[in-house]
Amino acid sequence: DTILIPITLAWPDSALSPSPTFFYFQAGPFLWSFDILMSFVPASLEKEVAAKLQMARKYVCSRFPIDVSLVVLDVVLLLGVLEEHFRIFTLLRLIRILKLKRVLTVFENRLVAAGNMKAVPYLTILQCIATVLAVNHVLASLLFYVGRMGTRIEATSNWVDFYEMSFRTPLSQYMTCFNWVIAEYTPAPFPNQPQNEVEQLLIIVIILTCLPLLGAQIGKIGGTLNTMKEKARERDMVRRDLQRFLQRKNAPTRLTRRMLTSLDDVLDSKDSPLNVKEPIALKFLPSSLLDERAPGREDEREARRPHALLDAHGRASRACWSAQRRVPGSQRGAGREYLHQRAAR
Repeated sequence: DTILIPITLAWPDSALSPSPTFFYFQAGPFLWSFDILMSFVPASLEKEVAAKLQMARKYVCSRFPIDVSLVVLDVVLLLGVLEEHFRIFTLLRLIRILKLKRVLTVFENRLVAAGNMKAVPYLTILQCIATVLAVNHVLASLLFYVGRMGTRIEATSNWVDFYEMSFRTPLSQYMTCFNWVIAEYTPAPFPNQPQNEVEQLLIIVIILTCLPLLGAQIGKIGGTLNTMKEKARERDMVRRDLQRFLQRKNAPTRLTRRMLTSLDDVLDSKDSPLNVKEPIALKFLPSSLLDERAPGREDEREARRPHALLDAHGRASRACWSAQRRVPGSQRGAGREYLHQRAAR
């Protein structure tokens, strides 16, 4: 919907039979009607009747009227009874994009539960980039739609006729509109200019919409990159501490390589000491949820925090102990001493 709805608004010929877009919109009302039915499935899976009624009532009183209205709009558009000037209301179907945000949230939670923390920042960055591209896509299509509507009014000048866009291919028209929208982010002038009041109003809307959106998404991407950089810096600092320690103790090259490899395995695991931190969100959760955590384990873990860190470094310590006989004199036990020092910190 995010891609096809704006395109069919600006270029109606793209939805004519027998194109794939035509068949997609033919099946649209059935797909979204099935989506409404599936929204009641979580309520039916509850065991208690009161919980079922509560979840069903929550959906009926919140998203159900909107979903039904959008399905009715799909049917009206499918019947072709809506005049051209009112087809701009087809953009209301883009409200369904809000469902994608919930899907991404669930997907991100599953990644965290599976211990795949590395993919979460990249997912956030891709989501920000996709948001900017989707908004630009909608505004570019809307820009051409407004210009095309101006061609139906003979007394009004419009940018489509003024710049002879009708003689270009649809791809060239789309790229011109897309570049025009992006140019509104920058102080660099764009060759095309609005030719009537409606087009000028749309340009103002584009500026007021895109600048805050772009700033917010860039800030979100910058914050995510800074977090990734901080974690990488902390990881490198731990690794370099071990390298300097082993170099000062004149540890053999093979032992150094094995210990560094083992340390990398520990830092990449879910039990990495760098991730052993109590989140601040625990202070805001109700005590009933906190009691559901493994009883007694958290207190025991906090009381034995240095030993817990030593357990997290288990692989590195085993590599060091297995190679003790290869290290002469005072160098013996260097890896164990280093691990105890890191745990004491």
